[in-house]
Amino acid sequence: MGTQYNLKQSSKLLGVDPKTLRKWIYDMHIDPPEGDDRRSRILTSTELQSIADKHRPTLKTDPEKTSTLNDAHPNYPERKLNQFRTEIRHAQSEVDKLKERLNRLEKRLQAQEDKFDKEIRAMHQKISDLETLLNKHLYHH
Repeated sequence: MGTQYNLKQSSKLLGVDPKTLRKWIYDMHIDPPEGDDRRSRILTSTELQSIADKHRPTLKTDPEKTSTLNDAHPNYPERKLNQFRTEIRHAQSEVDKLKERLNRLEKRLQAQEDKFDKEIRAMHQKISDLETLLNKHLYHH
């Protein structure tokens, strides 16, 4: 019968979420042994290898054959690498957009700050002019 793995161990070996593994098991019509509880699903190494062969994730190790899926599917790492590169380019694009937005916000903030500084200087000048006018008025009367 071979080695058996619970759902958590199996999903870890396949490098996928347990929910994904459950869906794959269902899609492949792999039924639990008679009397087994579906919630505590046990897979044999043969069933695990069948799932891996169909969906091509990288197994950390194939427990029975002591090889990796990379040996069986040599293009998988290249496809995965290309997928990561695409995700990195997308993330970099998002970072660039956020940098542009931040730059625009900084310019708007600087413009507001300059406007307030100008208004404050104008108010100080008005206060100074009023004080001068008041002093002239007080000392001349």
